[in-house]
Amino acid sequence: MTVGPESTAVLDFFCVSESGRLRIGATAATLPVALWCCQVIGGFDDYEVVTPGTTGVGAGGSSSTGGTGGAEMGGGGSGGVVDLCALASVPEADPQAASGGDTEITVAVRSLRLGEKLDIEGGFDLDDRCTCQDLAICDCAPPDCPCAQPSPACDRPSGLSPAADWVACDEPHGVDASSKRLFNRVSIFDDALTSPNLSLSIEAGLWSVLLHIEEYNGQPNDDQVVVSVHAAGPKTSDPCQPALPEWKGNDAWPIDRDSVVSPISCANEPALPKFIDQFGYVVDGQVVAKLNRATIFIVVLGVNVPVRLRDVRLALPLRQDELGVWQVSDGIISGQWGIADVFEAIATFDKVGTAFCNPTNLAFIQNIVCAYGDLRLEGPASDQPCDAISFFAEVDGVQARLGATIDLPLTPPVCPDLAALDCITPYEPP
Repeated sequence: MTVGPESTAVLDFFCVSESGRLRIGATAATLPVALWCCQVIGGFDDYEVVTPGTTGVGAGGSSSTGGTGGAEMGGGGSGGVVDLCALASVPEADPQAASGGDTEITVAVRSLRLGEKLDIEGGFDLDDRCTCQDLAICDCAPPDCPCAQPSPACDRPSGLSPAADWVACDEPHGVDASSKRLFNRVSIFDDALTSPNLSLSIEAGLWSVLLHIEEYNGQPNDDQVVVSVHAAGPKTSDPCQPALPEWKGNDAWPIDRDSVVSPISCANEPALPKFIDQFGYVVDGQVVAKLNRATIFIVVLGVNVPVRLRDVRLALPLRQDELGVWQVSDGIISGQWGIADVFEAIATFDKVGTAFCNPTNLAFIQNIVCAYGDLRLEGPASDQPCDAISFFAEVDGVQARLGATIDLPLTPPVCPDLAALDCITPYEPP
């Protein structure tokens, strides 16, 4: 490789291992940083630089010819070139896809992964920017990428103690999923809010989330479907089919009265959902939807804990098993979780509320929550404090049916002082 010391041309820099290689744009000045990324972060044991005007070939191929390995984001061929500058948006619809169909599918979430062990990558960019504090934190993006010029969605929450760290950096490709780190901190105090235990409570029929798809043509691509989200209560509370779930495709789950416009009885009349996207679509077998709002309830130690989301993005890989039962595997639910709603949820959770409902611990829990504020509900504003946390959940689901509506009881906050916290004013003991 020959590169002049003043060269600013973007090079094709490849991290190389026996299993493949990762391509990163770099300049001569940033090659040391790129090499550090390869060896320290990526675990690659070698590297290769291709000067401008030549073609990098190998397992990943080029952006025009494709190849055999890796994953692609934001342009290029099907061959494994990873564009670190691409923001992680939901898949776009196929403009050539046919629309119009009468297939109606309901999928009940059977398990979920909140990423509290910080071992799950994925999610979506919710603010059209890559927010980060420095080059190394943002996955070694080349200097001409958005990550290299931080563009904060909001300012440090003013209620956060000056001594506390503010952790607002996106994951690679601008992914907003700050709730992973929040659940990581909360899980230290109690394991009830961990993915395995929450999934066990779903499996037992205590709660679920129903994802409803209508007007689907049944094909891998459909340019318009209707998608709605419903909070589901205990399976045994359904007045029409009060039984434990069998997870064979025919379970009727009772849905929260507040998720529909009018009640549903056992007569199977059509639901009029509140949380709906009339212009969802299916691309490559993946149902994609954007909803203004959605409220779900997770059950923790017998208590219905509300999770009120805004600007919700869904990406649900949909398939039929050998028996014809529809399944969702590794679907993504992403959205903005208002910090006021986060405090409401924690205060409702009996065990945590009891543990933290004293003057000393209230300031502590305020700092934990406010440290992960990374969005603004009203849209990005770099001079305004963050008032939302980006939410992420990965879900699997099995075909089911919408049951009758029930009133899911909302437990009053065990600790009203905790529910009243915000990230604007630091808490001071009375």
